[in-house]
Amino acid sequence: MFLGFERPKQNMTIALVQISDIHLREGDNPVLDRIQAVAPDLRTLQMPVTATYLLMPGDIAYSGKQAEYRVATGMITELLASIEREFPGSNPQTIFAPGNHDCDLTVATDVRDVEILKKRLETIDLHGATAGHFLAVQDEYFAFASQYGFSYPTAIEIGRAHV
Repeated sequence: MFLGFERPKQNMTIALVQISDIHLREGDNPVLDRIQAVAPDLRTLQMPVTATYLLMPGDIAYSGKQAEYRVATGMITELLASIEREFPGSNPQTIFAPGNHDCDLTVATDVRDVEILKKRLETIDLHGATAGHFLAVQDEYFAFASQYGFSYPTAIEIGRAHV
């Protein structure tokens, strides 16, 4: 395993497909028409692609709602299948990172008020309710990403500190 993904074999041609800021909504999404051309466009490389990574660095959804991620799930499922049809055995995998539009701010409260936050910023318990509240606006994003086997660490190490 390499960063949680299957390690590519040596002497492989790896295709990195980056799609970002697509701001999917429930309903009409013209970007979906263009997404259907991605896998056939990869074929124009005229290379034997043996591994594929779909990179989605943020703003998959327009406002972080579950319905928007249902649209994204359908799009990604079809795109991965299309890539696999064009390049059998390439085992397309996904890599996600959330963006500001991947936040459902309808679940936010006054805790996010900048003036209140400034006073507490240096003393916030990173494992406490305030930090949890700030992350809660991305619950739908994390649920979406997890169905592709993508998980986020609950703690990271910065220097000698674990946060």
